[in-house]
Amino acid sequence: MYEAELDGLEKLKGRLVLVRNSGYYKGFYAQTAYLFVAVAEGHFFSNGNKRLALSLLAKFYELNNYKEYRFKRDKYLQKLKEIFPKAKLRKISEIKVVFPEMLYHLTKIVADKKSRGEGNFDSLKSKVEEFLRFSLSNQK
Repeated sequence: MYEAELDGLEKLKGRLVLVRNSGYYKGFYAQTAYLFVAVAEGHFFSNGNKRLALSLLAKFYELNNYKEYRFKRDKYLQKLKEIFPKAKLRKISEIKVVFPEMLYHLTKIVADKKSRGEGNFDSLKSKVEEFLRFSLSNQK
C-alpha cells in the first residue's frame, strides 16, 4: 500500500538535492520558490503535499535567517491579487496571524490551476518568487 509513498520520498530527496547542488536556481528566493512549487504541485505523496510545501518553506526561510515583513493583511492580499489576478482570496478567521494566512493562500493558489492562471512551471515559480521577495527579508 505504501510503495508509492516510498517513490514520493525519493522524488522529494531528488528535489532537495537539486536545490542544494544545482547552479540553475541561484539564490535564496529562486531556490525557495522552486522547492515550494515543486512540492506543492508535485504530487509526491497521496496526501499532504501542500502542507509539506508550507512546512519546507517555513523551515527553509528559518534556516536561512529570513523573516517575514510585518505588513497588514490588506497589503499582502493586494500583492497576491496583483501577482495572481484570478485568485479568490478571503480572510480566514481560523488563522489569527497574517503571514501564515498569506502562505496558506499562496499554497492554495499554486495547487489550483484556475486561481493561478495559465503558465508553465517556471512562470509559476517566478510568481511565487516575486511574492517571497515582497514578503521575506534577510535578517542576518
